[in-house]
Amino acid sequence: MQPEVLARLGALAAEESASFMSAALMVNECVAETFDRSSTEAALEALARRYDDRETPWRFLKEDGFGGKPPADVIAGSRMDSLLETRRGLPITLAALISYLAEQSGQQTSGINFPGHFLIRVGQALVDPFRMATGSEADFLAALPEPAAAGNPFTVARTPDILLRMFNNLKYHFVSMAEFHRALEMVDCQLRVLPTSTALLFEQGEYWLRLGSVQGARTAFEQLAEGGDEAVAVMARRRLAELGDRQDTLH
Repeated sequence: MQPEVLARLGALAAEESASFMSAALMVNECVAETFDRSSTEAALEALARRYDDRETPWRFLKEDGFGGKPPADVIAGSRMDSLLETRRGLPITLAALISYLAEQSGQQTSGINFPGHFLIRVGQALVDPFRMATGSEADFLAALPEPAAAGNPFTVARTPDILLRMFNNLKYHFVSMAEFHRALEMVDCQLRVLPTSTALLFEQGEYWLRLGSVQGARTAFEQLAEGGDEAVAVMARRRLAELGDRQDTLH
């Protein structure tokens, strides 16, 4: 991934006033081999011009064919350019589109970091972007397994939370496909959002191992071995002991 893209990602994550849509477009840029941002922004503006704010944004989008359809394509479903073309996406990407339309007409929105299924508030309405329908907190809680309902599952998602969650969707998809080089790219992106995360650094080492790069793994684990998080440091030292004096195989 180009260094300037990662630099802009880091700057966006630190920008307190960044919009939900700017985060979604940044993820689109990070995951797509080619991304015509200007055309995507023009398509968003055209959609906003058709939106009549006498109607709720989710009802407008649903009538226009937008929503979710299982099984979701994680890569295409994370891309705003693809969403605008196919009208299908992941809940968090659809939520970005709802937020964009609502905010264009002066409505207040906030993403909700609900476990397993991203939600969005528009004013007082709590919206499931996948179904383009509203529900009460009790409705959504009833569908959760009991452990997932612990704490506050309706926490407002800040820009870093949105970025981390979108990259998580992609990262674990790539892991499930054994595309560890792509998973590493997503970890690199997440480290731009949360550079002090020892958990992400440990993941980085694990994925380097899956790729067969002993040196890449060793570099990541050595950073953690003397770190402040003792639990992670212990795991990193254990991994370094397992690696011993192994070296990468030259081909």
